[in-house]
Amino acid sequence: MLKNIFIRFCAYLLPLGVVFFYANLFGKIGMGGISCTFNKYTGLHCPGCGGQRAFKALLHGDFHTAASNNILIFILVPTLLYCYFILVETYWIKNSSWSSKFQIPSFFGYLLVALLGVFFVLRNLPFHPFTLLVP
Repeated sequence: MLKNIFIRFCAYLLPLGVVFFYANLFGKIGMGGISCTFNKYTGLHCPGCGGQRAFKALLHGDFHTAASNNILIFILVPTLLYCYFILVETYWIKNSSWSSKFQIPSFFGYLLVALLGVFFVLRNLPFHPFTLLVP
């Protein structure tokens, strides 16, 4: 029981530490992050283009800037957090009730890949309103 509490404490503190480090490193030093190699060589915007800037803006509470850089941040961050909590509870804590109650449906992966594909196509269309999706 005490071991599970310690594992939960460390596992849930880890993402907070990473977010704190990320917010302070990129916010104070002025680093813009890693540039998109795909965009550099093709001129197209991948589904992740603007994601670092959107995440940074989200951490600072600027939701409008986050949405204008990459609107998918509002879908991907909660999804990744949900998956992380399921991972911790199911595989690290070995909490079998989580694996049965909070399962991700099997079609979710296909739906997410389809969403990324549609977003990729739409954000590269050269006319309004799709140009608003470009970071």
